[in-house]
Amino acid sequence: MCRVALEALYRLLWVYMIRIKCESNSATQSRLQSIVNSLFPKNKMRKDTPLNIFVKIIQFIAQERLDFAMREIVFDLLSVGRPIKIILTPERMSIGLRAFLVVADSLQQKEGEPPMPRSMGVLPSGNTLRVKKTFLNKMLTEDTARSIGMSSYFPHVRRVFVDILRALDAQYGRPLMMTSTQNVNKEPDEMITGGHSMHNMVVH
Repeated sequence: MCRVALEALYRLLWVYMIRIKCESNSATQSRLQSIVNSLFPKNKMRKDTPLNIFVKIIQFIAQERLDFAMREIVFDLLSVGRPIKIILTPERMSIGLRAFLVVADSLQQKEGEPPMPRSMGVLPSGNTLRVKKTFLNKMLTEDTARSIGMSSYFPHVRRVFVDILRALDAQYGRPLMMTSTQNVNKEPDEMITGGHSMHNMVVH
């Protein structure tokens, strides 16, 4: 039921943002805030839902309300302005980073309005049939960010990405290195659940 409701909202939001072009600023802001609060809970995301749907929803919103999408959604998902010492909500951060890159890529390639979502085909194997999209593979620079109107968001996202990498290194990188004497002759599962358990990391 949750998946069906999300698919319906996904399409309705496209109609509202892309086809209707929203309403007045205050009405649109209120509606979007209500939707965002429901879709992106502060603690955790549902693990049984494809994260790509959430990324596309942010892209739809960014098409007409770029500042809202970046400051109210992406910044919140990435914990911009808040210290990142330990990664507790990886799904939220993944959605935030992917949404930022998808929007930036779309603006660079001048793709215009995203097409209306279609029902995803299913192969006999049960796997979902997806259309492969080609993304730019060159690095996003400050000049490029400025040219596509994302210069006010780019430094914040770049800074938080560094914080995420540092937190991941401290949380998973160094404690699980095979060169560490306490990890010698241990299996990965044993290393994670042993002296460097997630519970101990969270407590400390």
